[in-house]
Amino acid sequence: MNNLFLTPFEISKDISSIGEKKANETVFELFIFGVLAGIYIAFGASVATAVLSGGTLDAGFARFLAGSVFSVGLMLVLILGSELFTGNILMTIGLIYKKYSFT
Repeated sequence: MNNLFLTPFEISKDISSIGEKKANETVFELFIFGVLAGIYIAFGASVATAVLSGGTLDAGFARFLAGSVFSVGLMLVLILGSELFTGNILMTIGLIYKKYSFT
C-alpha cells in the first residue's frame, strides 16, 4: 500500500523538480503565465468585491461567500498552472540542491 504522506525530504525533492521545470521555461512563457495569474486573481477579487458591495445578504454570510469566491481565483492559478511570485519563492530549494543557478 502506498504511503499517503510524503516525508519532508521527498517534498523538497518534488519541489526542486518542479522548480527545475520552471527554470527551463522561456521568458515569454513565464510572462504569459504571470499575466494569466494576474487575470485569475483579479477575477476572484472583483467578484468578491461585488459580493461584498451591497445586497440583502447577512454580513457574515456575505464575507464567507466573498472569501469562497476569491478562493476560486487562487484555485484557477493552481489548476491551470499559472505563475505567482509566492510559488516561485519555492524555487530556492532547487538552488540549494544545485539543480539550476541564477544565470
